[in-house]
Amino acid sequence: MDDDWLEKRKEKFLQIVEASDRRLEGLISWPEERRLILLATDHSYQTGVRRDTRPPSVRPRWTIQRFQDQVDLLVQRFEVIAIAEEMSIEGILTAWNMVGMATGRCPSTYTAESRTGQEIGVRLVDPDTEERRKFGIVDPGFCELMAGPRGRNFGRRQDFALREHFWAERIAEVGRWPLLFVCGSDHRKVFGGLLRKFGVEVLDVYWNPYNGERKAESNPQEC
Repeated sequence: MDDDWLEKRKEKFLQIVEASDRRLEGLISWPEERRLILLATDHSYQTGVRRDTRPPSVRPRWTIQRFQDQVDLLVQRFEVIAIAEEMSIEGILTAWNMVGMATGRCPSTYTAESRTGQEIGVRLVDPDTEERRKFGIVDPGFCELMAGPRGRNFGRRQDFALREHFWAERIAEVGRWPLLFVCGSDHRKVFGGLLRKFGVEVLDVYWNPYNGERKAESNPQEC
């Protein structure tokens, strides 16, 4: 295990976060009223790919329709004028190669295919491979290879944190509020906290009709 490499990566990680924070201070300074509806869900509702099955399968159409109805409801309720999503073209194509061809779907997300998604349009803000390299995001698997279990833990943390900063910068560049942002539920609390630090009002929504056998919260919660 290479402890020197890991310590240098941690130092670099902090430098990247500080630089991103400085950019965000300028990007999110105007307008004064900035509201973001954070719709946290399972990625399978975005693409249809279920991570808990082998081989990959598609979410039942009725659950996808309920997700799209939720998107439409939030857009209408909060007068949303922009939509962004934790997704990239690479991510869409990966999902399409897994299940899309078999179902006859075109490469897309179910957010973009919702009624309001088609009307407003959806901005994809997750970095692709080249954008990750430029932003300084190191693959978690490489971190583990270089520094063992400690590297694996650090790799996951820096991947999440830097991607969330990347999303925040892209969302700020859109500059249209209220904005609906769709992301995986693992990012719900930390990403909301990051935006609040820069004066964005975040309305936190968790949507997943089933979590194992437990029915989950599906109503908007204002924080």
